[in-house]
Amino acid sequence: MASPVPPLWHSRFWIWDVYLIAGTIVAVVIVLLFPDRADTRPLIAAGLLVVLVGWLIGFGLSQSATQRGGTRLTVFLCGAMLLIVIAMALTPTAFGALPVAYPLLFMSLTTPPAVVATVAISVVPLLSQLAWYGSDGRDLAITAALTGMTVVISPMIGIWVRSAIEQGQRLETVTAELASSRAEAARLAHEAGTTAERSRLAREIHDTLAQGFTSIVTLSQAADASWDTDPDTARAQVRLIEQTARDNLAESRALVADLSPAPIADTSLADALRRLGERHYAETGVPVTVSAASAPLPTAIEVVLLRSAQEALANVRKHAQATDVDLMLCQSAGGARLTVRDNGIGFDAPRPGYGLAGMRHRVEQVGGSMRVDSTLGAGTLVEVEVPA
Repeated sequence: MASPVPPLWHSRFWIWDVYLIAGTIVAVVIVLLFPDRADTRPLIAAGLLVVLVGWLIGFGLSQSATQRGGTRLTVFLCGAMLLIVIAMALTPTAFGALPVAYPLLFMSLTTPPAVVATVAISVVPLLSQLAWYGSDGRDLAITAALTGMTVVISPMIGIWVRSAIEQGQRLETVTAELASSRAEAARLAHEAGTTAERSRLAREIHDTLAQGFTSIVTLSQAADASWDTDPDTARAQVRLIEQTARDNLAESRALVADLSPAPIADTSLADALRRLGERHYAETGVPVTVSAASAPLPTAIEVVLLRSAQEALANVRKHAQATDVDLMLCQSAGGARLTVRDNGIGFDAPRPGYGLAGMRHRVEQVGGSMRVDSTLGAGTLVEVEVPA
């Protein structure tokens, strides 16, 4: 449900309060300085205008808490207009209260009723003049001229002021909406950043810890199978389990600290790829021929290439049934290309899973591309190209 429209003054246009009170005091002074030719009517009119000052101070200043069309505002406006009309009806010299009446009408009413009320109240001094003194005298001509001017000019000024105030309100509304939109954009950006960070962590965990734990499980099963029949092999596998666990621990610490991957934190990418091939051979017995350039690359690019190599070898271990793997890293002025080729059973369609999709997403994040080429019975080629 929409909130009612607040009045156009007070909370932001407090200057109108000062104007209304000062204008009413000036009207009182005019009545007292230019007394009418009759008896006590000017004094009564001045008294009503003094009451109007009290009405504005005691009742009108709290209108910032009311809404246009509300009962409180209606009572306030009717009371103020009644005091002004009676004062002008008692003496034409109370016309000085008209500049007080006009803002109240345009601030409290919509434009058409405000224009009608402004015209109607503008003729009260002229009617008072005619009622009390007839159609004779120079004062009637002056009053008629003033009435004509106010009937024409006051609605125009009122409409212009009303338009300026409403434009200010619209500007404030637009400013508030803009601030709200910026806050919403900041919230969405935060959520997008959170989602991206979660995806990054998911890829990191899949490419490092999950693969390490898979290796530990595989080695544990192999060690258990050869424990009684081939103790030396079992001991070697246990040592591999220990090394894999240490590597996983280093990866987890690097992940928490948001550092470079542990394998390339203190060495080159080429050495890290060679160790990766040696570890694959130790775990599976499948040799990996590594040919890697040693020129340094940006850290983000090296991370992508290392993770891609890890994922490709993990897929070879899990699915390829290969007996030989070639891993090659070539560099040029424009970028680097990593290829991992095996002589395994191949496939006609990639298996659904997170690995290849995560690898492709990681490569595309740095502006690279990935290609997977496989044929049943003829092995698989994974090729990653990234800019330098």
